[in-house]
Amino acid sequence: MMVMRSTSLLLVAALALAACSGADASQQTTTTTDSPTTTEASITTTTTVPETTTTTEQVAGPISPINGLFVDDETLLDRRALVVKIDNHPNARPQSGLSEADAVIELMVEGITRLVAVFHTGDAETVGPIRSMRPTDGQLATLFDAPLVASGGQDWVIASIRNTGTAIIGEVGRPQTFRSSSRSAPHNLYGNTIAIRDRAGARGYDDAAPDQLWEFGDLPDDAHAASEIVLPFASGLVVRWTWDGEKYTKTTNGATHRWILPDGESEQMWAETIVVLEMLTYTQSPPPGGGPAKAVESVGSGNAYVFAEGRVVEGTWQRDGLDETFTLTTGEETMAVPPGKLAIAFFDRDQTPSWSE
Repeated sequence: MMVMRSTSLLLVAALALAACSGADASQQTTTTTDSPTTTEASITTTTTVPETTTTTEQVAGPISPINGLFVDDETLLDRRALVVKIDNHPNARPQSGLSEADAVIELMVEGITRLVAVFHTGDAETVGPIRSMRPTDGQLATLFDAPLVASGGQDWVIASIRNTGTAIIGEVGRPQTFRSSSRSAPHNLYGNTIAIRDRAGARGYDDAAPDQLWEFGDLPDDAHAASEIVLPFASGLVVRWTWDGEKYTKTTNGATHRWILPDGESEQMWAETIVVLEMLTYTQSPPPGGGPAKAVESVGSGNAYVFAEGRVVEGTWQRDGLDETFTLTTGEETMAVPPGKLAIAFFDRDQTPSWSE
């Protein structure tokens, strides 16, 4: 049986006028002040079968403030996070480094989605392909008190992100960023988060750890079954997450969505916990001389869905400002998020998520 939930109109802070979406504005980019490099690196795409475990109970000891999982090395909790803008064009798949991220966020740009990999306790020697900025990226960076790693952007977009207080690290050259000979531009820029952390430190960026994203805990006993999640981000763009008894595995437009592991092999992208937040998604009008860009408003409130263990709980999210994290509730009660490998969807409130039992 298919369970459908209609989105509701929400009042959020959207300061820009909506306009018709044009071609991918990432093709009209202005690089940041750092000088690029074209050093090559190869990307391997062999296949392996994943071995996974499902964590659904609150763990004792130090935990990640982003996904709630136990952290062996407590010193990793006292450092900055990084948010890395990741290409999700079909020519960019499979992506590298996502399996090492604390969370992966998916949201709309012009006609397709892009991903944001959040690295706090995790690191990746190869992450990417890295792509350009959109207006929402400043809201994401402030959510995690993190520098933004991206390949550039329109001048007005970069200015709007800097106005949020976000530090930006662009294509700065090895060892921080490098180009791969196995991919064609613009889908071939990669980064090393370990080296990027060093660059952030050398620039004197704040090293404060992120706040806890939301409350962690088990789903209630009366959570509904949800074995397949269907997220139509846009017409002709459908993401499905399917519960296999241990985890949710991902397909995009019917094709297996794969990621490349640190050893160079690949597997189907998966998550143990998925949080879907319905948000205002619109085309932001630029100042004279700029091109329009898709934006998502993550400050405000809306419907929220938490999926884990093949089950779902429905509620609402609220974020009161750029310096705030999310509050998730069901009625008067806090809606807890089970610890686990985490995927987040910033989902257009005008679309309709669904799931089957």
